[in-house]
Amino acid sequence: MDLVHCLNHDYCSNAQLLHYVGPLDSALQSRKAFALTAWKQELIVFADSRVEQAAFTLDRYRRAGYAHVLPILDEPEQCTTLLQLFSAGEARSNAHHSRGNISCGYYRTKDEKGTPYVSGFEYLRHRVGSPSWWRKWFTTARAVSLGYNVMSVDADTLPLGDWYGMVKAPPAADYNMISQSECSYCINGGFSYIQNAAPDGPVAWMLYEAMHRVVRWSEDPSALRNLSAAMTPDRGNTQQEDQGMMTDALLSALAGSPIHWMAFTWLDNDKPAWAKLGGEKGFSDHVYGSAIAKLQDRELWAQGWVADRIPDEVYPDSRPPDRSGPRVRVRLRTGILHMPHEAREWSGTRGVRLFGLPGPFTRAYRLAFEDLGVPLPPNPEDPEDEARSNATKTELFALTAVATEKLASGRKRMLGAWLESSWHLYGRLGHWHLHLRPNFSSAMGHVHAGLNPGGTLDVKQVALMHTGHYNWHMASRLYGGTAHVFLATQHERGSVAAASLARVVAYAPGVIHYNLSKPAFVRAAQELARVAAALGAAVAWPAADCSSDWVLNPDYRNLSKPLRHSIPWLHINTVHAVSPFGSSLEELQCEWTGFAHDGCVGRGSRGLLAVELDHLLAHHRGPERHPHTHPHEPEPGRGRQHHHWQGAGHTHMLRQGQVLQRPPLGQRGQERQGQRGRERRRRRLASALEHGQEPGTGKSTGTGTSTGTAAGAGKGARAGAEQATGGHRQGPTAARGGGGHRGMEHTLRLQATTAQPRPRLSSTFVPVSYTDLLTLNHQTLAETEYVHHHQPPAAVSHAHANTTRTAGRAAPPSAWGAVLWLDRLVELRGPLPKHAEEAYQAQHKRCPSLHYFDLPEEQRTLW
Repeated sequence: MDLVHCLNHDYCSNAQLLHYVGPLDSALQSRKAFALTAWKQELIVFADSRVEQAAFTLDRYRRAGYAHVLPILDEPEQCTTLLQLFSAGEARSNAHHSRGNISCGYYRTKDEKGTPYVSGFEYLRHRVGSPSWWRKWFTTARAVSLGYNVMSVDADTLPLGDWYGMVKAPPAADYNMISQSECSYCINGGFSYIQNAAPDGPVAWMLYEAMHRVVRWSEDPSALRNLSAAMTPDRGNTQQEDQGMMTDALLSALAGSPIHWMAFTWLDNDKPAWAKLGGEKGFSDHVYGSAIAKLQDRELWAQGWVADRIPDEVYPDSRPPDRSGPRVRVRLRTGILHMPHEAREWSGTRGVRLFGLPGPFTRAYRLAFEDLGVPLPPNPEDPEDEARSNATKTELFALTAVATEKLASGRKRMLGAWLESSWHLYGRLGHWHLHLRPNFSSAMGHVHAGLNPGGTLDVKQVALMHTGHYNWHMASRLYGGTAHVFLATQHERGSVAAASLARVVAYAPGVIHYNLSKPAFVRAAQELARVAAALGAAVAWPAADCSSDWVLNPDYRNLSKPLRHSIPWLHINTVHAVSPFGSSLEELQCEWTGFAHDGCVGRGSRGLLAVELDHLLAHHRGPERHPHTHPHEPEPGRGRQHHHWQGAGHTHMLRQGQVLQRPPLGQRGQERQGQRGRERRRRRLASALEHGQEPGTGKSTGTGTSTGTAAGAGKGARAGAEQATGGHRQGPTAARGGGGHRGMEHTLRLQATTAQPRPRLSSTFVPVSYTDLLTLNHQTLAETEYVHHHQPPAAVSHAHANTTRTAGRAAPPSAWGAVLWLDRLVELRGPLPKHAEEAYQAQHKRCPSLHYFDLPEEQRTLW
């Protein structure tokens, strides 16, 4: 999963560049960073404050072949951590491997005296939104002014197709700036691409001016305050978003005069303030007529391989285009950009001063561009620059993924989505599941909009897991080993992660089926959690059957079951209910989004998503094809820079040419001693169960086995368990494909005698007592008890205590991650021991899915 799949060999820059790690403050530093990072004058820039997010983002781009990426982080220590995460070690950087030399930059966060900047960025006097926004746009603007083509993105973006092939060919090749739409005329700050823009042209001015306005208002907001107190809501200071400022810069370039539209949304219904601007209606009419209306839907032609990758515009069907020849007619929402100047400003805003006199912050910002040695764009407030403004050549702009008016069918047309689109529009419908080979995918994706609330959980990370774009190998390096790749264990220390996943209880394939109602599904999850608490295990939350009525949209519920799925899966309710994943359409599973919540799978939850269980099983089963391998990549382990020795829960990295040595006699002796220790623990467990005690504590389980039928059942169960040594050791591998590692999958026994096969599509909950559950499975529980091993300290230190941990040398294999299958629905009857009941009640309280039908109706509609 660290292999490179070049999306365009002409722009595949892995192992081609020297790269740069260092500060970006001075003109000399920035010039050097751009020169060492760029490939064919192309740069990709993003900024973030989190090492984890930066690592995953950089990894996604590098696996697409794009190594010409300049991430911008807060501190130099974060760049050091990132550099070590991608280090190829002693091996030479390889064009087929995503690891190797990387670039990373940072800006000063403190002044000469060591005092931190209040705003986080030296050009802003007060904090305005996220410092990462402005670092990204500042870097982008400087690079464009130096003649580079720049993809300016947020960290939640990903390459899906051949972006450069798309934008270097007609019709997109004619456009100097292409941005994701936030509305029919708005720029979304998460994705923009600039190509062939003049250093002193309208696009360069837009990038310069958007932050320039914020610098001036941050330094002196008095003019805004005089207009209306509503314009300075942050204790007398301004608050603006980067994409709002970029939209105002766009509208200004379309109008040819300075426009402040998004900035004035703070005015709301302040009628006296609107009166100063000529009235709200008059102002709105002016903005629409002079700017917004100049964005037109333009008909264009695509041909060749580009035409083959453009779907019909009717959304969300995404059918192949109607083409009768080599060309396909497409439409883009486009506009002609002019260099703005106040001489062309609307008379209604003349005389309304919006900026104070330039101070040291504004002068420093301007100097940062002057020092680059290129001319600044014309100043729209300087009368002497009017002639230069008028003489500036126009440039072209386009928006992606713009929805038009509804058609007679009720559908809409979607313009430009073949270039770039969001999760809500296309990702959730299967178009990003590249391993399932959808008939259409955008060239770029933005994990944005339509994501279900997950508390503090990073639901964007979950979306990447479901679509197959999450790199589990990177997660292992980042968080400290293979036991740390799960949402519940990412930030756990040492062996805590492995110990918490020593056993994982899950329903076997087929237990959850399409005839199961939503109330029954919730009940099944509750009972599964109770079994996990009883066994001291983690719980793997079940996936819903994708043919279940409650998973489907209403129009598809009367179809014969099971359904045959296809992309786009318009029949599945991916807006609220579920998120599909799987290694094939035939094996599609639907993750209930209710489980994607920090209370269900976050730190300390001891819960796994179904997609995480899928990964765990693939890890145990070794050589079978990983379900989320890119369809054009070799299978894991083939052609890699490193070979992997798969232990039970650990991956040991071996350099090419290094020989795996036989373990020393002392280690083999320890292994034999461990086997004898497990046998002693099995006997102790059996003894504890016989005396009604909680294993390992000597405390009574509270279930009692000395009287009545419970005692008889317990003795019968023990006898049956002792007699039946076969059949329960291996989990249902045949149902999922591949063979499991011995001892890593078990099917839990629920009765002493041989169980009858589960009736197909059964919704019956089979009763089992706590005592029987333990006594029937005492050997399995003994064999899956976690054994702590000493783990050496990590080789790479933290950049920050709460940001990341990288892996050192892995500890010897430990028995963690044993999957305990339930091959039918169960109802755990009788009281649980105090510790188990408390564990379940705590989980029931923090995981909203377990008390789903107790939630207010407006919350239940979310998932």
